[in-house]
Amino acid sequence: MVKNSLTGSKKNNENINKNIGNMGSVGSNSRMNSMMPLKILNILSLALFFAFACNPAGTAYCASDAAGDTEEAALEYREAFLAKQDFAKASALIDDFLKSLVNKDKSYERFVTVEIGEDCVNNFYMIDRNIIKNYKRSITVNSYGEASCVYEGNGEIIKQEFILIKNEEGALKINSVSEKRYVTMDAGRRGCYLNTRAVYKAASLLPVLYENMQLPETVSFELLKKQKLLKEEVKCPQNANIFISIDKNSESQNYEVIARCALHGDFFELYKLDDKISADYEKYNQQIDKDEEAIMKRIGGPLYEAFLKIQPIEDAFYEQYERQNPAEMLKHLNRALVIDKRLGNMYITLIRAYRAANDEKSAREIYDMAIKVYPRWEDLKNVFDEKNISPDDGGDDEIED
Repeated sequence: MVKNSLTGSKKNNENINKNIGNMGSVGSNSRMNSMMPLKILNILSLALFFAFACNPAGTAYCASDAAGDTEEAALEYREAFLAKQDFAKASALIDDFLKSLVNKDKSYERFVTVEIGEDCVNNFYMIDRNIIKNYKRSITVNSYGEASCVYEGNGEIIKQEFILIKNEEGALKINSVSEKRYVTMDAGRRGCYLNTRAVYKAASLLPVLYENMQLPETVSFELLKKQKLLKEEVKCPQNANIFISIDKNSESQNYEVIARCALHGDFFELYKLDDKISADYEKYNQQIDKDEEAIMKRIGGPLYEAFLKIQPIEDAFYEQYERQNPAEMLKHLNRALVIDKRLGNMYITLIRAYRAANDEKSAREIYDMAIKVYPRWEDLKNVFDEKNISPDDGGDDEIED
């Protein structure tokens, strides 16, 4: 079943690295679809996220085959080919590669295979030039060409993995680079990520404020303050600039708003920790929520606070959707309408629920109510063109948002 929310849907925790919350994207491929608001990072999604992110086998690499996606690849990387006397040479190769990245040119190419391109070296999750430039590092290599680099500085310890191969000419090359993993994270970096996460949470509500249920062309702190989602800007504890951008998700093709720091990147780094976190990720995330709540109390605008009051009503609404009870869903919709009429996908979900119950008259009544709020929302205009199907009859595949 497709579970919708104020701004969108969630299908089977799809694209966990970006959709880690209770609210998903609108679902159609129209320009500027949205992300999830309010209830970011529920435990079910996090369970799947950490099962992937904290498992060494699930670590993301630049080279698609480097993580051992196939049995053949795994066997290939288990074959020992480096003699102990070559370990120092291999370590030096990685060190030279990292030094070359500081130049921000293509000099790195002589150390790598074609698997390592600009998408990799410009991916902040993998390459942080500030860490490379300013932190001490130690590199270890084994006979299978598996290498580990440990960065230390500013009270932090960060790990990264590399895989080396010999090309057809017998030259040693780097064939993959993993994402960074934090063994320890300093308070300044963590504080910055909490700030950007708070901005992300507020900005994710933007689509429901527009008649087409889409993000605007650009998002800024001024816009968020104008829309009363934020009262004030947040800053990086180390005085770096925090900016807001709109990215296209490569998997869903939806547009998503994200806040980033010029020095620290975005808050998803909070979850790129050493695998020890997998032992108690719920406690870890609860602490993040608690710390972020204090930030939101300070910077959250009156409209954000209003939508926060809608959250438990919305939860109850979708609980009744699971039970296929449109009459109770309508009661919760009316409760939410007392707070704000811009309820996004709550409308379209109730329309679908009524249609699944063969109550076209009630579905039309909700449509007439919704179209006054969202006269340019294409998904809403097309909702009666969808195949009418009950939520328990394969709705995941049959109803497309």
